[in-house]
Amino acid sequence: MLPLLNLQTSWLKLHPLKLADANVLFSYRSLPVVYKYQQWAPRHLEEAMDFIRKYSVTDEVKPGNWKQLGIFLKDNQKLIGDCGFCLQGEQVEIGYTISPEYQGQGYGKEAVKALIDFLFRAYPGRKIIASTDPQNWASMRLLERLHFIQSGFFPRSIKIRGRWKDDVLFTMTKEDWVSNIQRNL
Repeated sequence: MLPLLNLQTSWLKLHPLKLADANVLFSYRSLPVVYKYQQWAPRHLEEAMDFIRKYSVTDEVKPGNWKQLGIFLKDNQKLIGDCGFCLQGEQVEIGYTISPEYQGQGYGKEAVKALIDFLFRAYPGRKIIASTDPQNWASMRLLERLHFIQSGFFPRSIKIRGRWKDDVLFTMTKEDWVSNIQRNL
């Protein structure tokens, strides 16, 4: 069992979403510019509430199930995005979404960096993976800035809203992460 999921950085707090966060989650996750590269796109507020109930309400983490955390500004507790992870044997898959009004300000990098650090400290796995659409330049740049290595390209391998899309896989080993931290990532 992982420790309680309450992470802090200089500017952010990451912790499980609550049902009270559903309106804000729905407001940015239902934007076409946000869900363009993602499988989940809520059409109604109730879907956002179901998402929170299924993936976030408790601190319980089970292998094979996604766990979602809200990304909140530390000073005013405003929800600006969410990130998640799924334990899969020797590796952990991560994903992240930042509300468009907060993109390009370093919050995504700060949140993902905190999540990676937590996962490598709390989970004995040796590798973290992330996948993204090759047209999602912002996500690819974020992973590259965190020193993930592109380890695979899978043409037309994932179906999103009825269309087959390409997928790019990125990996980070625990050893690489420790090396990058020592170089002040």
